[in-house]
Amino acid sequence: RLLKAAGENIASVIAHLERTAPDAIELIKAYLHAVVPMVHGVKRHAVGPMESLQFQQDMAGAKHPWHFFAQNMSDGTLRALG
Repeated sequence: RLLKAAGENIASVIAHLERTAPDAIELIKAYLHAVVPMVHGVKRHAVGPMESLQFQQDMAGAKHPWHFFAQNMSDGTLRALG
């Protein structure tokens, strides 16, 4: 429920907040969008027995946001989320 110092459990923390504090998730998304304007959302995503994050990001010329996993996002975006 608490983010570890290095952020390695952030997907679990996001999942917990999605279930228990949806207003907090909306605030986190708003802050993230303020820092990285092309990013419009983040959510926990199960990958087999593991979990990751999936980001929604605007792409030039695309009608709908594209979805990217955490490993495809910049370190700056991940740090801003943390």
